[in-house]
Amino acid sequence: MLENSTIKPKIWLRYVDDTFVILRKAETESFFQFINDQNPHIRFTCEPEANRHLAFLDTKITRKESGSLDVTIYRKPTHTDQYLHFNIHHPISHKLSVIRTLTHRANTAVTDPEEREKEIEHIKGALGNCGYRQWAFDLSTSRNKPPTQNSNPPEPTSDIPQPSNKTFITLPFLDGISQKLQRIFKTYGVATSFKPHTTFRKILVT
Repeated sequence: MLENSTIKPKIWLRYVDDTFVILRKAETESFFQFINDQNPHIRFTCEPEANRHLAFLDTKITRKESGSLDVTIYRKPTHTDQYLHFNIHHPISHKLSVIRTLTHRANTAVTDPEEREKEIEHIKGALGNCGYRQWAFDLSTSRNKPPTQNSNPPEPTSDIPQPSNKTFITLPFLDGISQKLQRIFKTYGVATSFKPHTTFRKILVT
């Protein structure tokens, strides 16, 4: 389609069915008319930038006077900063994953260092309101995993040599029990993951 088009975008980036396109404003209507004529079942819609800003996926892209682009995190007006609460009955690995996911997005997507620091502080404030402890933030950037999910820092891991994992099982999560089973299975080369003991499906079905 792009090869056959007489109008060539400067940039065409696609993620699933979302595309980020840079082309001349005067060519926008003709270009999208052309690509919509290629297949009657496919219809592209165009959302142009407004005041040099454009929301794309979960980022906000700003076009500067120089023509370069700044990227920050975009949150919809309805966003509430409600995440998996730290005190909820879930494996600690799920909670650390929340921290890792949000901080990874900030570190890889935000272009300006000052804006990146602001985003990290926003994450810490939002997750702090959800009960996350400072040691969880510190731990999420290391390779260590806590054996329990109380508010105390985790104990050091065992010095027992760990064989390579060749078997994988999923355990229902029961705090204080599942972690012990996980450590025992690990010494025998069995990798484990946890799933919630109670789910919405169970509650609704019963």
